[in-house]
Amino acid sequence: MHPTASGNADLEFTEDGDVPQRFGSAAVRLRVLDGTVFAAMEMFTSPFVAEHVVSACLQLGSLADEYGQVLQKEFGGRTAFEGARTESEVQ
Repeated sequence: MHPTASGNADLEFTEDGDVPQRFGSAAVRLRVLDGTVFAAMEMFTSPFVAEHVVSACLQLGSLADEYGQVLQKEFGGRTAFEGARTESEVQ
């Protein structure tokens, strides 16, 4: 990812090619590989709480669904599954 592609010429990359960003109290690392955008979420699992994992999956999945469609319309390419649903659904 080139800094000017983001509109922010002050972006700094780590040795791994990540772009660390702060969103309020959250630390986010952005990485673009071969034109593909990946999103991942880290969470503590000790103690393991199944409801936390479900919530994280729903949040990340909803964002990926929403922004995947936006990115596809803006830049082309394809989404993993054609034909968007009107409601979030976990399968």
